Amino acid sequence: MKESHATLCAIAATLRLRLLLLAVAVLAGCGNATQQAALPAGSAVLAFGDSITFGTGAAPGEDYPTRLAALSDWQITNAGIPGETSAEARDRIGAVMAGSKLVFPGPHLHADDLLDLMQLEPPTLALGVPTIWLTMIQAYERALTEQPGRWTMPQGLRSLVGGAAVPESLIRAFDRHGVWLQQGWGMTETSPLATVSYPRVELQGAGADERYRRAAMAGVTVPLVDLRLRDDEGADVPHDGRSMGEIQVRGPFITGAYHGVGSP
Repeated sequence: MKESHATLCAIAATLRLRLLLLAVAVLAGCGNATQQAALPAGSAVLAFGDSITFGTGAAPGEDYPTRLAALSDWQITNAGIPGETSAEARDRIGAVMAGSKLVFPGPHLHADDLLDLMQLEPPTLALGVPTIWLTMIQAYERALTEQPGRWTMPQGLRSLVGGAAVPESLIRAFDRHGVWLQQGWGMTETSPLATVSYPRVELQGAGADERYRRAAMAGVTVPLVDLRLRDDEGADVPHDGRSMGEIQVRGPFITGAYHGVGSP
């Protein structure tokens, strides 16, 4: 038993090292013959990345992980996530190296497919845009009456939702089933997160309506990020939930300029 356990540990360590090497190579834009030769035929490969890796807008088979698989002897899994930045992909390498399980639905993003997958691999953290969550809660609540017992929501499931504003009604709907939708705001240029709507200390004694109202907002800035609103004359705009203005963000990981264009 000890020898078997040691062998399994050695295999796992080797696989993780290969995954890390490949992930670093992909993020760095590597791909010459010398670097490919460092991974033997049959190596398990995870291609981390954003919408380009995922293949958003590309014809079937034209995403680069699929094309890379056709040019190599590697077993490549497309782990790109639409809307994700290279910084987020880099952070996921840590999860792989720590042995955390990552569940990728691939192209199967219909509500029924996602809820079926959650029964097989109950997640502790789930990420998705509001449209995904909306179709999931509609299918889930419909099944409660039409197919009772088909699905259950994973206990203790946490979430982070982005890409569009999360309506308060959607937050309330999931909370009825023990899942709290936490939203954040950011852009590719903010690498990627700038604000998170988390329950602040002053809301500990607040009623449910106020907590839901605050949860439907973009939240407060994350550490090291400063944010302000400016009007057309360059004057500060009050943070009153009504006034409109241009969002200006700064921080050590905020993009300062576009390549070949200069500062915004």
